[in-house]
Amino acid sequence: MALQKVYTDPYGCEHSDAYWKLDFYAFDLSAEQGRMEFAIYHNEAARNSNKKPIPSGGQTRLGVTFTNESANSIPSVATVLSDMAKHGPRKALYLIAKQLPEFAGSVDVLEDGQAVE
Repeated sequence: MALQKVYTDPYGCEHSDAYWKLDFYAFDLSAEQGRMEFAIYHNEAARNSNKKPIPSGGQTRLGVTFTNESANSIPSVATVLSDMAKHGPRKALYLIAKQLPEFAGSVDVLEDGQAVE
């Protein structure tokens, strides 16, 4: 699974079919924080052709950090972990991402072999 959403890179180029792939997630339960990061590709074909992600502010991934308190529409670590237990990690993180303002209007992109739910 991935998300498709317009992305304007740091150079001002618009990628109308940008393909947002969950690339990394980790949680530190003792510190009560977690992070998920997305690699952004020009489009799905670029990702499937093993092209490099688009740089985002000097990095090739865009991230969201979770803490022990909800803030600015980012859910708390406890909420994220609960959702992960219900839906599985990757699906839960995509569902959470779609609730964030940065991903408003994004569209699900299913990969080969994935079932529509």
